Amino acid sequence: MSNRLFQGVIHQMRDAIDRTIGVIDETSVIIACSELGRIGEVNESITPDVLNAPSTFVINGYTYKSFGSRPRPEYAVFVAGNDEAAQKYVQLLAISLSSIKQYYDEKYDRNNFIKNVILDNILPGGIYVKAREMHFNSDVSRVVLLVRIVSSNDISAFDVIQNLFPNKQKDFVFNISESDIVLVKEIKAGIDSFKIEGRNKTAYYTACVTGAYRAAVNAYLADPEHYVMPQFCLDEVNKVSHREYYTGFYFGPSANGQHYGDSQYIRDYEVVGMPVDCREDGTAVFALKNRFFKGEELELLQPGHAPYSFHAEAVNDDGEALDLFNVPQMKVHFQFPFAVDRYAILRKKKERPE
Repeated sequence: MSNRLFQGVIHQMRDAIDRTIGVIDETSVIIACSELGRIGEVNESITPDVLNAPSTFVINGYTYKSFGSRPRPEYAVFVAGNDEAAQKYVQLLAISLSSIKQYYDEKYDRNNFIKNVILDNILPGGIYVKAREMHFNSDVSRVVLLVRIVSSNDISAFDVIQNLFPNKQKDFVFNISESDIVLVKEIKAGIDSFKIEGRNKTAYYTACVTGAYRAAVNAYLADPEHYVMPQFCLDEVNKVSHREYYTGFYFGPSANGQHYGDSQYIRDYEVVGMPVDCREDGTAVFALKNRFFKGEELELLQPGHAPYSFHAEAVNDDGEALDLFNVPQMKVHFQFPFAVDRYAILRKKKERPE
């Protein structure tokens, strides 16, 4: 849009200034010119570093003056000649084009609109009105990233970020201070991945919660139209150490949105053992973590499978079938009707739930 704006001004000025005049952008392309045939021509002598010159400069018989609203000028106006008249013409044109561009940016430029929203320079009620005027889609998902420059060098961080996100209709890059750059990036709606927090959690907690989410996602992907969450997925998140679950305000304000009664943890299950040897014939040896009795109901957790419940029948290293297994780290031998995964976990309901 700014190209046509500049061309309109250049077209009107060409009769008043009996010389070749035009505008070149930061990519070295002539975007407006009194000689229409030169529009689109590339002048490799004009680089972003050259455009950064604070005063007029002369290259190949043309006088140039940079202008623009960003920290680094985006454009330069040029006039044929290197005499005093060319100096005056180019400075007048730069002032005129810069003022017109500023007005255009304030009224139509999306990057400037986003910047004003971020900096709270536009009233909340005016945001939607302005968005409609600019045909700006306010319903898409966007992320806002703040990039802070901690040390300066010869490389322009602003230019690097803008080159990484060149789509100026969807991605917006602007400075809010000498050291802070804002990137507003349009993203595709939906969830591609999510993280389950496992830091400072036990292997048992991470295995249960990750397994439950994985099974729920797999069930959905298998048949989205008839999806029903497997009951064990809900059961699993209740069998780890947790505080009372509430929906928060996901479904809006509600009486059950937040739990105020206490902040105590619920721990109804505990780990019985971790595998030390698993064989193809279903034999599995576990290192004991908590005691269990002969015939007590235990559950075997395995990656990618629903929990397997059974009544304990086991022997020690000497082949003795004990009534009580209660020595920490003792080796307990089980026989299962399938091969046990080496990442399996054995658990049971606590004798005295907390």
